[in-house]
Amino acid sequence: MLGAEAKRPWYELGIIGEPIMDNQLLWYLSHVGQGMADVGECLDTASRIDATDKNSWPREWLDTAERVRSMAENSLAKGYKRSAGEAYLRAANYYRAALIHHPEPKDPGVVQAGRQSVACFDKATELLSIPALPVMIPYEGTTLPGYFFRSPATPEKAPVLIVHQGRDAWPEETMWAVDDAIKRGYHCLLFHGPGQGMAIREQGLTFRPDWE
Repeated sequence: MLGAEAKRPWYELGIIGEPIMDNQLLWYLSHVGQGMADVGECLDTASRIDATDKNSWPREWLDTAERVRSMAENSLAKGYKRSAGEAYLRAANYYRAALIHHPEPKDPGVVQAGRQSVACFDKATELLSIPALPVMIPYEGTTLPGYFFRSPATPEKAPVLIVHQGRDAWPEETMWAVDDAIKRGYHCLLFHGPGQGMAIREQGLTFRPDWE
């Protein structure tokens, strides 16, 4: 056992026991620096996941998302806007986590969880004074939802960093790029590209070979 443990790379956590799920857990743990996750909340969720049950991952992350959203609502009701905003930001991320390994992508609960994620993120930006302006980008007879972040550290005219998420990432979870950009005087534009986020889940817009 000791030899096997010694051979395992440091980034293979071995907490859930399924390599892809453990890799995704590491991804969400990396969001602690942006205030979008809490170590204890992530590890508690992981401890409840049964890798042999295809519904376990989405169920447990959804349970955590609902609990943290409830914390946000309770804090807001008591007038604790900062605490509420921070909890909403984490809840938004946990709703997204629930959708990564969802076994039924056409389940109505998928769209509902996605909408909850976006709603929590929007509430967080409002309460935390994050300079996020929702935008709708024209796209082939419809629109792609996104956000324009205006840097408070620069005059009105400044370079704009357009961020394209990779694969199944969402613009709301790419705040690490936004945080660094607006601190350095760049405005920033993020959006749900075709095949990503709510563009695929709510509108059915799929990936395309001439867009990366």
